[in-house]
Amino acid sequence: MNNSKLILLVEPDPKEVLLFECAMKRLRVRNPVRVMQKTRELRDYLEGEGPYKNRELFPMPRVILLDLDLPGLEAANFLHWLRKKFDYTDILVIGVSNFEVSRRVRAFFELGINAFFQKRVNLDDTLKCLREIELLDEVLDREPERVLEQEAWMGNAAQG
Repeated sequence: MNNSKLILLVEPDPKEVLLFECAMKRLRVRNPVRVMQKTRELRDYLEGEGPYKNRELFPMPRVILLDLDLPGLEAANFLHWLRKKFDYTDILVIGVSNFEVSRRVRAFFELGINAFFQKRVNLDDTLKCLREIELLDEVLDREPERVLEQEAWMGNAAQG
């Protein structure tokens, strides 16, 4: 069983990374997030190669958010590799793309993604998409509501 709470985001666009990080913050998600730009780096991480040898510092992820729009067949090739190399039933693989649900997305489900969401251009739409992925709810570590309420109360008391 994978007890890690780590989310690996494979996304080369810094704007998309920022949007995702803002959405996770608004959702009060405490899971650590590591961002990678290419699937080669992700492969090294999963295999514990190079700088990723120490599993205490670099645990196996619980979630991989994979940009399906990576150049060429990079995402498809990675999913083929992942299926052959690992028993990744404990890793939730979520495909993220600019395109809508289509034959192309169905092909990625056949390659092993567990869920899909379409990239959005604003924070509110991104939040809505992330909330709709029920599988994601099972692995997110969220900050309790009362902690947020206490922080808000303390902030108001300090201002008053």
